[in-house]
Amino acid sequence: MSASPVGLSFTVHKLGSEVTPEKQYRELTKNGFEAIEAYRRIVDPSFGGRVDIGIDPYYLETAGIRKVAVGDNGGGMDRDEMLRFMNKFSETGKTQGVDSNFGVGAKISTLYHNREGVEIRSWKDGRGHVMRLKFDPVHNLYGAVYQEVNGANECCIPAELFERADLLKFPWILDHGTMVVLLGQSANDDSSIPPEAVSHKAYYFPHSMNKTYYRIPVGVELRTSIEQNLGKPNTRIIRGGEHMLSQYAATSGTVELIDATAHWYILDDAKSEDLSSKLRGYYHIFSGKKYHGQVAVIYQDEMYHYAWGNRAIPLLQSFGIVAGYNRVAISIEPRNDSGIRADMTRTSLKCADGTPLPWDRWADEFYANMPAELAEFVESQQHDGSADERKYVQKEIEKFKDILSSRALRPSSENGKSAQEDGVQNAVVNERGGRGGGSGVPRTVLPKARAQFNLKPGAGSRSLDEVIATFDIDWKWVSSEDASLNDRAARFNVSRQFLEVNQDFDIFRSLVDSGFVLIEPEKRELHHSRVEEIAKRLYIVHLVFAVMEAMARFRNREAWSPEDFTRLVSEEALTTAALGNPHILNEVRREVRTNVAIKRDLIRNGEQPDDFA
Repeated sequence: MSASPVGLSFTVHKLGSEVTPEKQYRELTKNGFEAIEAYRRIVDPSFGGRVDIGIDPYYLETAGIRKVAVGDNGGGMDRDEMLRFMNKFSETGKTQGVDSNFGVGAKISTLYHNREGVEIRSWKDGRGHVMRLKFDPVHNLYGAVYQEVNGANECCIPAELFERADLLKFPWILDHGTMVVLLGQSANDDSSIPPEAVSHKAYYFPHSMNKTYYRIPVGVELRTSIEQNLGKPNTRIIRGGEHMLSQYAATSGTVELIDATAHWYILDDAKSEDLSSKLRGYYHIFSGKKYHGQVAVIYQDEMYHYAWGNRAIPLLQSFGIVAGYNRVAISIEPRNDSGIRADMTRTSLKCADGTPLPWDRWADEFYANMPAELAEFVESQQHDGSADERKYVQKEIEKFKDILSSRALRPSSENGKSAQEDGVQNAVVNERGGRGGGSGVPRTVLPKARAQFNLKPGAGSRSLDEVIATFDIDWKWVSSEDASLNDRAARFNVSRQFLEVNQDFDIFRSLVDSGFVLIEPEKRELHHSRVEEIAKRLYIVHLVFAVMEAMARFRNREAWSPEDFTRLVSEEALTTAALGNPHILNEVRREVRTNVAIKRDLIRNGEQPDDFA
C-alpha cells in the first residue's frame, strides 16, 4: 500500500492535532536516548550520554530570538542518512515494529506544532549538516525546505557553510550528536513559551519530563535549561517519577499481577514540606498541592494514563485504597508478553486486540493480594487518621454533643399558636409567609437560642449546654468475673462519669461472631483482633450515647428524682440498652465487609447463615 504526499501530509496534520505540545519533547528526548543506546552498542558500551532541552544558542546569538532545542550526543547522522530518514514519513533509521519507538512520532508532534518549521542539525565523524522540515500552506504539504547552494537546490546543507557554525550545537556535543530546533509558529516566535493553559509555567519543562518518564536510562543524563534565573539558564536534572517516589516513600513494595507488576508506595507525610521546597521546580505534584496520591501505567520506562490528586482518587479506591489515598502511589508495569502496546501517537496504551486497559482486573488482583503494610495503613486512615478506639469514640462523642445541643422543637401550628414540649420556651410566630409560600399563613419559627430542658430550679439547675459541655466520660473494658458483672452489659459511675464495659457479655460476643461468620473459616483467627476492634468501637459508642443522652436529658430534670436517674443508668438499664439493636449488628457487618484488610478473605459464595443474612 502507498499514499500520496497530500495524503501523508493530511495524516501528519490529523494525528498532530490529537497530541499536546509537550508530546514533542517526549518524542525528541526518546529519540536522543535511542541514539545514545545505538552508539554504545556499535561504538563504545561505556559511553556516557546526555540529552538536553534548552535554548538554541545560534538563534539566540544571531537573531536575539529564543527557540527551544533538544540535543543529544548520540551517534548522529551523515548527509545520506539525513536525506533518507528525515524527508520520508515512515523512515527513521531504526528497526520498525510495534514494540519500538515510532519514527513517525517526532515528525507528527513537531511539524504540527511548529508551522515555521523544525530544524535538524546532526554531526557524525566531526561533520555536520542542517536540514529544515516545515508545512507549505500553498501546496498543503509537509516536507523539506530547499534552497540554492553553490548553484544547486539543496535541502541538506553542510554546517560549515553557516556563519557562526560553532553556535549550531550545544557546546557539549562534540564530534557526534543531533540538535532539533523547534521554530514555533513564525520566524520571530519564542518557541520556549509554555502553552497558555499550563499552570506553573516557569517549571513547565522539568514537570513535563518528570511526568513523562518513570525511569531515565542508566548512564544517560537528561537536563532542562529553559527557565531564566537572573538572565542565566536554570538547569534541572530530570530523574523521573520512580526516583521521586523512592525519596518520598515511607515504605514501598510490589504486587505481582497476572500480566503486570504493581509498584506501590506509602508516601511519608513528614517529608512532604521538605521535599516540596526542594523539588517544586522538578515535579508538578509539589507545586502547591498537598494531595500527592497518584496512579500511572509504566510502559518502556514511560508513564501513561497518569493521574494524580483528585483525579487519582477513584482509581486508588478501586484498588482498595479507600482511605489515605492522598498518600499512596501505584504504578502498574505490564510485562513484555502482556500484549499491551502504545498507539501511534504514543499518547495512550491499549491491549493487543485494541480494547482498553484491564483496570478492573488489575484492581481486583491488587486488592486480593494487598500487602499487610498497605492494608494496615489504609485501615489506620479509615477513621480520620486513627483506628484507635479512644480517639474514635471521643470524636463520636463530639458529634453527638453537637446533635444534642442543636436539637430543636419540631414546629407545628394550631390556632396560630406554636407547640411547646419539654419546656422549650419562646417560640416565635412569623406573620409572613415563608420563602416561596406566598400564603401569608402564620408559621412557627424557633428561637435562635439553643433549647433549654425544664431542669430543676435552684442551685442544682443546669442548662442543657452546660450538661453537654461538662460531659467527659471515660471507660474500661473488663472481664465479667473481675468486675462482678455476670450477665450485665456495663456499669456506670455517675459521679466519676466512668463506664466499665463487660467484654464477656454474650450480646457483645454475638456482635463479634456476626463479623466472624462473614470470613472464611480458615482466615478467622487471622482477623480476630480486627473484627473485635470493630465491634468494640461500635458497641462502646452505643453505650456511651445512651449514658450521655440520659445525663443530658434527665439528670436534675424536675420530674426525675436522683433515685429515678440512678435506675435509668443502672446495670440493668444498660443491659437493656444493649439488647436487640439491629443497627449495631448491621454496622459491624458493614465495617467487616468494607475493611480493606479483611475483605479479600470474606466468604465469596454469598451463602451466610439466615440470622446474619
